Amino acid sequence: MTKFVPCTALASLCSICVCLLAGCGGQPSGPPETTPESEIRNKVNSVPDMAMMPKEFAKLFVDNKPPEGATPKNYAPLTCEAKSIVIEDDTATVQVAISKTGNEAANPESAPTAEWILVKQGENWKIKTAPLPAS
Repeated sequence: MTKFVPCTALASLCSICVCLLAGCGGQPSGPPETTPESEIRNKVNSVPDMAMMPKEFAKLFVDNKPPEGATPKNYAPLTCEAKSIVIEDDTATVQVAISKTGNEAANPESAPTAEWILVKQGENWKIKTAPLPAS
């Protein structure tokens, strides 16, 4: 006795095979594309974390040397968030919101800001100036 497979079951099976072989769309594999803005934003936002590792902290800056007064102990207890980024040639001007880490009362939108300058050094963006707002 011969069994017949309904057409809808056969069509569903074919659809599944096509999706498995060709992919069903979605996101392309591999890391997301890096833009200058995302690289700058990540660098600025990582300053307090890198301050916990002095050698890595120094690598964030032009010529791997923080500007005078930019010591890890000054940045470690902070949260830095790049708010706006303007890139002109190999120079980026970034408005950075800076607040003390763990200050739940602080509204990130009302955190004091400072203007940081980053420059392209080789293939990487490096921090040239990173002043902190007046306390």
